[in-house]
Amino acid sequence: MNSNDKSKLKVLIKMILIQQSPKSMTSSQICDIINKHDWGFKTNITSSKIGKLLYSELRKSDYNFMSDIKSKKGKNKLREYYI
Repeated sequence: MNSNDKSKLKVLIKMILIQQSPKSMTSSQICDIINKHDWGFKTNITSSKIGKLLYSELRKSDYNFMSDIKSKKGKNKLREYYI
């Protein structure tokens, strides 16, 4: 995934979580919403790519674009994300 796709994906994830707030969502649910539309990504967007991106962004200690996103273990022990 190139840097443009990564930046675009970050913005879409944050937008989706803001729209669904205060409901939490799994990476699979976020992936389904993103894949309903053609956003012009160069690579396929999968739930594992979203999960890895969120995992790496949430581990950063400094303030960044994704800092408002929180995660928790939800039903079936799946990781859920919310704002």
